[in-house]
Amino acid sequence: VPAENKVILSNGEIHYDSLILATGAASNYFGLENVKNNSLPMKTMSDALALRNILLQRLEEASRSDSISEKRKLITIVVAGAGPTGVELSGMFAEMKRNIIRKDYPELSGEGLGEIILIDGADAVLSPMSEKSQQYSYKALRRMGVTIKLNVTVKDFVNDTVVLSDGSTIVTKNLICSAGVAAKTFTGF
Repeated sequence: VPAENKVILSNGEIHYDSLILATGAASNYFGLENVKNNSLPMKTMSDALALRNILLQRLEEASRSDSISEKRKLITIVVAGAGPTGVELSGMFAEMKRNIIRKDYPELSGEGLGEIILIDGADAVLSPMSEKSQQYSYKALRRMGVTIKLNVTVKDFVNDTVVLSDGSTIVTKNLICSAGVAAKTFTGF
């Protein structure tokens, strides 16, 4: 009851001076329904666990496939958003590709078989951070084998194809969204 500065709960009442409704955050898909429906979010612990399981499943599928193009599609990873989460994920995937996949899935470690691609609409990785941090991260990721595409955004993700704002496309089953958050809302507010 706002006029009385109180919240009525199922087991009593709480009086307050200020009421803050912290609804939390969710991935922001910027109105792109195909991206929302087909990509892999990375904002919560549940997202991380699901992402791990899906990527392991796709590695297994790729290891059983006889088709080079299908293997490439299953193990190419596109990360949308070059903020802290996207940079961290890209580096981790590059390390996995270089160390774990080479050892545990030698049939998938061929040159050019799968890429790690980091995409961002800004002109730098970690754009809110210092220029020194941006340059260091960019160079470190490139040394690790990450392909970085800046000044470009994801426009669609349909039929296992990421469509970029510059008209180029990337064939993959793995689009990971780490770009932006949106506040969750309650019905009726």
